[in-house]
Amino acid sequence: MTLGRFLLPALALAVTLAACASGPGPRGGPGGDGDRQGRDGGSGFDRATALLERGDAETAHTGFLCIARQGPGYEIAMHSAGLASLAMANGEGLDGRIAEGLRDHGYLELISAANAGWPAAQAELAMRFSERGDDSGRQRAAYWLAVLDNNVRDQSLGLQRIPAARRAAMEADIGPGYLAAGAAEAANFRTQPLERVDTEMSCQPWLAQARSPQAGGRQRPEGGRGGGRGRGGGGRGPGG
Repeated sequence: MTLGRFLLPALALAVTLAACASGPGPRGGPGGDGDRQGRDGGSGFDRATALLERGDAETAHTGFLCIARQGPGYEIAMHSAGLASLAMANGEGLDGRIAEGLRDHGYLELISAANAGWPAAQAELAMRFSERGDDSGRQRAAYWLAVLDNNVRDQSLGLQRIPAARRAAMEADIGPGYLAAGAAEAANFRTQPLERVDTEMSCQPWLAQARSPQAGGRQRPEGGRGGGRGRGGGGRGPGG
């Protein structure tokens, strides 16, 4: 496994992914014609997904990140890139410093997708932070649970991203104090759309059969939620 590119300082990772998570929104605003539904990136996304399922997380990550760099509407690819990074971090025989860098990288990619309004990433973060079992993790889990609860798209579709029994256990562990604080913080959530980033020629095989825009996908604004930039929790990074 070639992992040299992941040996970056945490600050550099944060700056790189913050750039992907900011910038102007898609045409037509949140929920506009920059959205895509289902397996974004067409066959490129499907190939990357298959590679991840077969255990080739490094190659899958390359594909997901190439697709995510197309910007608004490709939040699912950024989410999947985060999962691939976390899968690499769990690889056998990794130096501890490399594993930590991969883990930080994965959390930052998930946060980038979650800040852009992708509900699956919001749920993933809530569950992963809850699993840490410390107060910092509980605080972040409470925040992302509240952001997910405010996700208008999921509300309209009646989706339940976290099984009821698991959610009840999470809330019992988090406690009412952190849940209330998380809800108050989440009231200030504003989506931070992914920014389109120029890709290298090596990305072309992943992008050649990308699908045309379709409706669906990201979090929509409701009242004060959803439009423009803001805190979104992204500045806290993986450590809470």
